[in-house]
Amino acid sequence: MNVVDEIPGVFLRLSLQTDEEQQRYCDAYQDACYSGMQVQQTSREPQRDGTYLVGLWLDHRLVEPLQASIETGYRLKDLLSRKTPAEDVAKSRP
Repeated sequence: MNVVDEIPGVFLRLSLQTDEEQQRYCDAYQDACYSGMQVQQTSREPQRDGTYLVGLWLDHRLVEPLQASIETGYRLKDLLSRKTPAEDVAKSRP
C-alpha cells in the first residue's frame, strides 16, 4: 500500500437549533462540496424537539469558515475567498 495523499480532517457533530440554522448549514455544506476541500456528511438525525444533529467529516481548514457561515449567514464560498479570517467575521456578525 502507498499513501497517495493524507488530508488532516476533523469530525464535527453539530446541533442545528432553528430552521434558519438548518438552511444556513445546507447552503454552507453545498459551498463546501464545491470548495475543492474534503467534506462528507456522515449523519443527519432529526430530534424530537425539532432540531437536527449532523455529523460531518471535513478538512480542518473548513471548520472555522463553516461555523462562521452558519452563525452569521455569510456564504461559505465568500468567507473562503476573503482575506479576513472567518473568526473575525463571526465576531462582527450582523
